[in-house]
Amino acid sequence: MKTHTKVLFGGIITGLLIIGCANKDDALGVGGKSIDKKALQALSIQGAPNWVLNGGQGDMSAVGIADIINGDLGYARTEALALARDELARQVATEVEGVINRAASVTMGSSVQDAQVSKASEQIIKQGVSQTLSGTKQTDTWITKDATKIFVLIKLNPELKAKLQANVKREINKSSLPSNIRQEAARSFLIR
Repeated sequence: MKTHTKVLFGGIITGLLIIGCANKDDALGVGGKSIDKKALQALSIQGAPNWVLNGGQGDMSAVGIADIINGDLGYARTEALALARDELARQVATEVEGVINRAASVTMGSSVQDAQVSKASEQIIKQGVSQTLSGTKQTDTWITKDATKIFVLIKLNPELKAKLQANVKREINKSSLPSNIRQEAARSFLIR
């Protein structure tokens, strides 16, 4: 029994050593691996988590960056959070515009007015997105080693994603777009 325990314990220790000595660059993700170590050091982001270097973690996440001035971490965090929400809003806006443009081209071909689609998209985004994104919370924070910058990660959780989707679909249905475009856009709008 003692031999079995020693072998098991030795295997666990060996595994931990292998994990601990593994290439640390793997934590950087695909985007981070191609960044020169000197560049990372010059930007004070050496040792940054993967989401800092790659701009988020998958769909519907965003990173906000702010300078920490005079040690005011609270203000810097608020600024970074606002910038991350702005980025997330741009991602959603791109999704909405794409869905409406595809719906317009599928249902109307080239006869639909670009100005009408653009104006409707803008209104849908303004009404459907702003309320929802104000409820996003940060999911991670990283501060540079020299304490001059803060990075904040936000993600849409499943509850907010569902709320956002419902809001946007409601606004699509209320829009001034022709009914066939509204129906196609509402049917095909899905936040990944």
